[in-house]
This record gives sequence, C-alpha cells and structure tokens, in this order.
Amino acid sequence: VENGFFQLNPVTPLESFDLFKKRITVTPVDSSRHFKGAVIWVIELKEMHKKICTAWDFPPWVDEPGVPQNLSHPRERELLNNIDLLMCDCNTVFERPGTRHNSVVELVQFLQFMEQQGLTPPKEVWPVHYSGREDAQVGPKSFQGFEINGPLPQKELQKFFESLGWNHKLKEKKF
Repeated sequence: VENGFFQLNPVTPLESFDLFKKRITVTPVDSSRHFKGAVIWVIELKEMHKKICTAWDFPPWVDEPGVPQNLSHPRERELLNNIDLLMCDCNTVFERPGTRHNSVVELVQFLQFMEQQGLTPPKEVWPVHYSGREDAQVGPKSFQGFEINGPLPQKELQKFFESLGWNHKLKEKKF
C-alpha cells in the first residue's frame, strides 16, 4: 500500500489463469488507467457454468477522447457476453471538481455500451459502495439513505444491500 492506494502487479489483459485444479478460470479483461493491474476481471466457475465479472472502476469504454474503444478483441466480447453476475463499485456517487468520473453514470454507460455492441447484459448487477472517501468530501450527502463517511460496517452493509433489493445471504447461497 502506497499513500493509501494498492499498487498491484501488472497483468496482461486476456491472459487467463486457473485456480483449484482448473475448476475456476480468472481472466483480466482490461488494464487500469489509474493503477498497474486489471480493472475488470471475469471469473468463470466451470462446474456451475457461471460467469462473474468484477470491476472496481470502469475503464474508458465510452466517449473518452484519445482512447480507442474496447471490445475490439473477440475474446473480450465472449467473456463479457451473458455474464451471470456483475459486481462493481459505486463509490463515486456525487461528482465534484476533483473527481473525473461518477461510478453510477459509468455503470449505466457500460451496460448501454454492451447492448450497443450486441452483447447480452449481465443477468444481475450488484453495485457495491466500498469506500465513500470521495463522496464524503462533498458534505453530508447520502446514497440510498446511508451517510457516506467511509466503509460501511457489517450492520449497515446489510441494510444498504437490502435497499438495493439484494438479500445478500440468499444470493451467497445461490452462488
């Protein structure tokens, strides 16, 4: 950890690795524009025939000047098509001068971009508010009725997920 940020080892997009005797395959889909490492990972549960996608900040998929559009590689399209579960951050709900992105807006843009590209959007999307540091700097605002002042404690986390219509205990058993 350096200055409060994790510095990850670089990864090569689309180079998969297997876990648990090839029962799980993990593939980094895109490199981060902010950090060394992957932003979007696709986790394939082979025996269950399920795909889970995690993203902590969406890469510049849509309308960012000077950045080539993604999904140019057929493997990207295959990995991101028909995902069973997309877990993504929504830690930047409120825009402010020092923040160049809004996680909620980027999530919607990402899903729209997938549809425009002819991909089937994820069956379920779980937005996870894991930080809130940037949002806390704009004042006493809240998201889904929760004060944003850092990581949500376990008790608040349950209420937060319920406000999104997600019973996390039920979902954990499903997967």
